[in-house]
Amino acid sequence: MVRATWSRRTCGPAARSPASVTGSTATATPVAASLLERLDRTRRGRAAAAAAFALADAAGQEPNVDLGLAALGVAAGMPDDAAEVVFSVARTVGWVAHALEEYDETPLRFRGSGAYRGPRPPQPVPADLR
Repeated sequence: MVRATWSRRTCGPAARSPASVTGSTATATPVAASLLERLDRTRRGRAAAAAAFALADAAGQEPNVDLGLAALGVAAGMPDDAAEVVFSVARTVGWVAHALEEYDETPLRFRGSGAYRGPRPPQPVPADLR
């Protein structure tokens, strides 16, 4: 997995804001890093990003896209399930884009066909013969 290092002290608008989140360098997935960096532009966003990093630190894990979207939902005042919807829509758009790209390519995957040659599986006894 590709990981990006994002410093809460040296990246983006946080570096210029005295109210910004301070702390050690955190490692985050690229999407989470980008999301959390953009959240640092508003007061509510800074609070949500700080809570996200505190939660990740307490869990001993790095922030991921799920935590970044949850922070975005809190910072933007979205309904509780909005982050899941944003993720689902983005994933669906990605799948559609991938499928459209695949239509222009020569099929590269092996899609073998086969016939079962083993013993015939048992058939259920019809209800009227029981």
